[in-house]
Amino acid sequence: MKFKSIKNKSFGESYVLNFNLGDLVCWSEVQYRPWGKSEVTQCGTLISIYEETRGGREVKLAKIMSFGSNKYKHVLLSSLKKINEEEN
Repeated sequence: MKFKSIKNKSFGESYVLNFNLGDLVCWSEVQYRPWGKSEVTQCGTLISIYEETRGGREVKLAKIMSFGSNKYKHVLLSSLKKINEEEN
């Protein structure tokens, strides 16, 4: 059942205009270890933005080349924060 009062766009659609390809971005990941869980901040370069169906709903995802790795990460676009030059 879809809500009538909300436009049925993909989840994260409103974040698309906040980013450009090549932007430096950060996001948090929860890592589970035998001694407990911890939140780790990851950073990388935004390679592309795409849409995929997850849980029966369209969501916006970002393909990111993570710093210090030669593998891509796929992260919800709404989880990203742009690294600003002024913050460094």
